[in-house]
Amino acid sequence: MCIDKSMIRVILADDHPIVRAGTRMWLARDGDVEIVGEAEDALQALGLAKGCGAEVLLLDARLPGMRTKALVEAVKKECSHLRILVLSAYKDADLVMGLLRAGVDGYLLKEEPPEAIAAGIKAVMQGGRPLSGEIVALLQTAALGEAPSVSKRDLLEELTEREREVLLLMVEGASNAAIAQALFISERTVKFHVGNIYQKLGVKNRTEAVLLALERREEWMSG
Repeated sequence: MCIDKSMIRVILADDHPIVRAGTRMWLARDGDVEIVGEAEDALQALGLAKGCGAEVLLLDARLPGMRTKALVEAVKKECSHLRILVLSAYKDADLVMGLLRAGVDGYLLKEEPPEAIAAGIKAVMQGGRPLSGEIVALLQTAALGEAPSVSKRDLLEELTEREREVLLLMVEGASNAAIAQALFISERTVKFHVGNIYQKLGVKNRTEAVLLALERREEWMSG
């Protein structure tokens, strides 16, 4: 197969042939995305991740052969450069949060329009964390189901107004570049704010910051 290095190289992993065929067909219409491998189970997906020089793994949330969380952790360990975007019909909050914590870079539902899937692939390549709107709402409901501890509330209150703006855009899946454009600041300034957010919230990465922010998202937006 001749691979165009200018295109985003994607592995498509789903155990349903019809789903793979439909996704392949729609993504073929996007001039920036190329499917370079297909897998019908977790072991095939891991093998392709190691060997075919892809940049994005488009992954169903449940595949035969291995628990998806274990697959994600293995891929991130063996192929740290590879972005993982989940494309699934599952809307279970525990599943979504578990995969986000394991290292996936975004979670989209299969009911999204095809152009949103292509946009999600491009977003993870730019450092974004695309989430379907229904998934954001699901995670928010799950987070609000447990009253946040006093310590968490205190940590969130430590953020400046600008840091809250940056964090809210992170919740929407925006990359640093997109945040910079939205707030009319430099990307370097965004990175500075993100670093401060991590430090103040006591988190290690974007996923942990986003999950914590979901507890207060509606309150901040209404304020």
